[in-house]
Amino acid sequence: MNAPDHENWGTVTCDECGDKFFIGPNRIYGDRTHEKKYVGKFEQMLAEEHKRSAKHQDSYDLGW
Repeated sequence: MNAPDHENWGTVTCDECGDKFFIGPNRIYGDRTHEKKYVGKFEQMLAEEHKRSAKHQDSYDLGW
């Protein structure tokens, strides 16, 4: 991971293909109280991409 301004909450693995993604907010805007909400939102986004036969992106904006 090369995002020094971001906190690392951990890794999310796509259930469909096994791709792994680091997840975490910008340190300025991060609020750990919503971590589960954003992890769930991200997992849904990954599943939707598979439904549309779309490739995963290199980065995602989860609306911190």
